[in-house]
Amino acid sequence: MEITSDEGQNLVPSQEQLRSMDLQEEMRVVDDKYATFPNIARSELNKVSLFYKIAKNWVSTSKSDLKKLKKLYQRYHQEDDFLPGAGLDFILQYLYCKEKYEVVGGFFRNKWMKESEEKPEDYKKKCNKRGSRMEGFFGRVKSTTLLDDRPCKRGWNGFLFRVGTAMLTLVFAALIRAQNGITCNLTNVTYIT
Repeated sequence: MEITSDEGQNLVPSQEQLRSMDLQEEMRVVDDKYATFPNIARSELNKVSLFYKIAKNWVSTSKSDLKKLKKLYQRYHQEDDFLPGAGLDFILQYLYCKEKYEVVGGFFRNKWMKESEEKPEDYKKKCNKRGSRMEGFFGRVKSTTLLDDRPCKRGWNGFLFRVGTAMLTLVFAALIRAQNGITCNLTNVTYIT
């Protein structure tokens, strides 16, 4: 499998790793590859607001509206762990445990789709935080060559420092990947970062 073919599978392990270090994130901005129903459901149920670009071809998940959620929950009324008159949080957790990921994830995705329609600028601002804060240097390396920008006015030494820093960053990223047993595609910037 290519490293970028299913990045979404890495969301849960990264969240668990943060939790193991006693870090509780409240918000995460991700690529739309991470915005799968199971990932959305798990993140939101664990009090992590997951923000992602809403694709133009997405439609509201009709089976995730409140009325249908409650109706689906009622199907489990003979189960021992069924709780009559349960609140929405319990119902969502319960359905998630019953592996109804599309319904639970769809509920939260519908909420964010509605927000992006009602307040597009606010939602876009939240999603744009990823590019500036999380991608940083690597985002620029993926989309430009090292010398696309005009060199600094500090002369030749400034230029050499800039190119050297960029090259060392990529070398260190490749070494970290090799150290963790990932040795394929180390010559491709997209795979390294």
